[in-house]
Amino acid sequence: MPRVLLFNPENDVRLAEVPGRTPRKLTENVRALGRDGALLPLWWADENDYILIREGNKETLEQHAMELYAEFGLKANLVFSNDAIAGYATGMPWGWSYDSAKTLSAIGAVCPAQQQIEKIRQLSHRRTASEIASRLAGHLPFKIPQPAIECLSMADVTSFLNKHNGGYIKAPWSSSGRGVFKLSNKPDCYATASLESIIKRQGSVMCESALNGKLDFAMLFYISNGIAGYKGLSVFDTNGGTAYAGNIVASEQALEHILINNGADKLQLRQTQEALQTVLSDIIGSDYTGWLGIDMMILSDGSIAPCIELNLRMTMGVVAKYLARRIPSKFLPGKYTVGRSNAATKDISLTGSDAHAVFGFKFGKNC
Repeated sequence: MPRVLLFNPENDVRLAEVPGRTPRKLTENVRALGRDGALLPLWWADENDYILIREGNKETLEQHAMELYAEFGLKANLVFSNDAIAGYATGMPWGWSYDSAKTLSAIGAVCPAQQQIEKIRQLSHRRTASEIASRLAGHLPFKIPQPAIECLSMADVTSFLNKHNGGYIKAPWSSSGRGVFKLSNKPDCYATASLESIIKRQGSVMCESALNGKLDFAMLFYISNGIAGYKGLSVFDTNGGTAYAGNIVASEQALEHILINNGADKLQLRQTQEALQTVLSDIIGSDYTGWLGIDMMILSDGSIAPCIELNLRMTMGVVAKYLARRIPSKFLPGKYTVGRSNAATKDISLTGSDAHAVFGFKFGKNC
């Protein structure tokens, strides 16, 4: 059955919204990311799929799509917001929310019912990552960091910061490092006002102790019929912060070697993978079908923090997996980059010939 693919990177922000409330205005940077990446789904599309384009010049985008077909064999049907698809097709956005379901339904794609969207929305709350970490603690034979706790007031946040001598405070739903505050035990006026606003709008914040991390990575899964299947590793870069910067594109074996070379224990990685398959199947089950990623960290002592974040959606790590399949192996390992600061140094633009494209790939020699 054909699919209608949509790159909607703003979805983590949209998850905080519910029907009947005025949606928050997206920043221009977020909107630009969606425009610039409109053709990115070509890398995981099948020939009979559709890719929904919400903004941009039709002729230019069609030209860029043809370039990607000629060079890499990528092919799908482009459909624009004022079009309607012919026949029966299933919606498959980057992530599900009320907003993405509305957008895809408008052109005739089959989407989950509102009740299902609400289940996905609640599972995407950061408290689910805390629940996953708590369950993992009971499955794994090694010690893991304490899970995040949910705080319902600024007084609770202050108490947590004083007890733990600072930490990370996170909005329940937020995007790529936004809504994440690294605070000392005395938050300033700006942080206090921001957190009070988040608690008012989203009901709570999640509080976790700072970890002495050495390497960020993730495990990728696909859930179908209530069963979480393991699909591989993702090694990514945050440039020392909380915002995503890029992924290593390499074979699974090469990615595992990177983890082990940074101190991870191979047996503990296997144990974590197996435990997550059980825990994710139990917690998420049939309430969601699709990709997800569990962000993790190798700590300075080589131990693993096995659940920093749950991304209940397509992830950049999954994109890196598709790139590893479709970019000629002679160029691997390489690096998948996101950001205008990387645009001038990319070897391949992943969305066509635009010299300023933010989605790029650097050959191994240039990583």
